[in-house]
Amino acid sequence: MENRRLDSLHGVNGAFGRWVEDYNFGHEHEGIRRQCPANLYTESLRKLTREELDFILIHEEPRRVLKTAAIAYYGHYYRVPDEYIKRRVWTRLKGANLEIECDGQIIARYALRQERYQDLPRTRL
Repeated sequence: MENRRLDSLHGVNGAFGRWVEDYNFGHEHEGIRRQCPANLYTESLRKLTREELDFILIHEEPRRVLKTAAIAYYGHYYRVPDEYIKRRVWTRLKGANLEIECDGQIIARYALRQERYQDLPRTRL
């Protein structure tokens, strides 16, 4: 409630950063014997392998290709070659990159669209 006067996203992000800094380094927490959370932090000795990171960070889902030679992916349409119409494909999302795969072969790559209706002409909005 003390931050109701913030009127921009930049101001909110700055206030939040200051709060996190104070909480981690200046706040004594009763649940951890009146210590600051930062005092108890230790870096993990475990390092993830490339395969473990890919498993955690890559999101895969099956899709069926529509009659229009496109797949629907969370409110957007992405084109694929016509020969894949009505076939099942796999989508692989890593970060903002979308790959569409069929039979072990990547058939299309896209940068993920963020805005809804970005793929429609303005005349249809």
